[in-house]
Amino acid sequence: MNPDNILLASAVSGGLDVQGVTQYLFWIATVAMAGGTAFFWLSKDDVLPKYRSTLIVSGLITGVAAFHYYRMAGIYAEGGFPTEYRYIDWIITTPLMLIKFPMLLGLGSSGKKWLAQLVALDVVMIVTAYIAEVSPLASGNWWSFFLIACAAELAIVWILFSGMKDAIAKAEAPIAKALRGMRGFILFGWLIYPIGLLLALAGPDGGSIREISYNIADVINKVGFGLVAYYGVKTMSSVASSRKSFTTLRSDSRSHHLLRDRHTRPPMADPSGSAIRLTPSHHAAEPRILRKTNIPVGFLPI
Repeated sequence: MNPDNILLASAVSGGLDVQGVTQYLFWIATVAMAGGTAFFWLSKDDVLPKYRSTLIVSGLITGVAAFHYYRMAGIYAEGGFPTEYRYIDWIITTPLMLIKFPMLLGLGSSGKKWLAQLVALDVVMIVTAYIAEVSPLASGNWWSFFLIACAAELAIVWILFSGMKDAIAKAEAPIAKALRGMRGFILFGWLIYPIGLLLALAGPDGGSIREISYNIADVINKVGFGLVAYYGVKTMSSVASSRKSFTTLRSDSRSHHLLRDRHTRPPMADPSGSAIRLTPSHHAAEPRILRKTNIPVGFLPI
C-alpha cells in the first residue's frame, strides 16, 4: 500500500504514531514555505523600492525550503531520514537569513565586516552540525562537533546582540523594531536545533522526534522571520510616504500663500505723493509713476 494511504488510514482510526505526525509535519512545512514565498514576492510592490530586495530574499529563503521539504517528505515516507537534504537547505537558507541584518541597516561597505563574519560562522555551524549528525550517536566525534556548532551559533548571537547593537539603535524606529524581533528568532528560534539534535538520544523514536522539532523550527524561523522583516519595511514605507506627503503639502501651502500675498499687496506710493501703477508683471518690471502737473484744467487739450 502507498505510504501516504497508510498514514491517512492510521489518522482516521486514531492510531497516528510519532512517524505519522512527523510525516504530516513535512507536508505542512512544504505548504507553509510555498505560501510564504507567494506572499513575500507578491507583496514586494507594497514597499519602497529600496526595501524590495528584503522581501525577494525572504521569498527565496522559503522557496528553497519548500522544494527541499517536498523532497524530504518523500524520503521520510520511504522510511529514511532526509539528513543530507536538510543540511543542503540550511547551508543555503541560513546565510540568507543573516545577510538581511546588514541589508536592512543599509550599512553599505561598512557592513561587509559583519556580513563576512556572520556568513563564515554560519558555515562553520552548519558543517560541524552535519558532521555530528552523521557520526555515531553519542560518540566522541558526535559530541565534539556538536559543541563546535553550538559555539559558532553563540558567536553569531553575540555579533547580533553586541557587535551590531549600536547600528540597530541608530536605525529608524520601524526597522530597529523589526531587527530586534529578528534577533529574537536567531536567539530562541535557532536554539531549537541543538535541542533537536539532542533529542536524537531519546531512544527508538528519537530520530523522528528530532525531525519534528526541526520541521516546527524551520516554519517558525523562516516564515515568521520573513513576516517580521516584512512588517518592518512595510511600516517604514508607510512612514516615508506620510513624510513625503506632508512635505509636499507644506510646500504647496507655502506657494499658495506667496501667490496670495502678491495679489493682495497694497499699491506703493512715491515719496512725492504720486501714485505708482504696477504693470501686470510687477514682480519683474520697473514701476511707472504718474506725476502731478500744474496745468490749469481749462488749458487741457480736448
